[in-house]
Amino acid sequence: MAEAPGGGEARIDPLAGTRLGDFVIEGLLGRGAMGKVYRARQISLNREVAIKVMPW
Repeated sequence: MAEAPGGGEARIDPLAGTRLGDFVIEGLLGRGAMGKVYRARQISLNREVAIKVMPW
């Protein structure tokens, strides 16, 4: 398992590696009452972004 910034283990989630439109989810950043926040890469602009996924 990869080391997360700050020394802890990276959070693994089933969506890691999934493509959502122009974005590829790289890993889970955090979760709360409103949903989960993922680190992702926007393919067209080659930049790192955060994506919030809310349950419905």
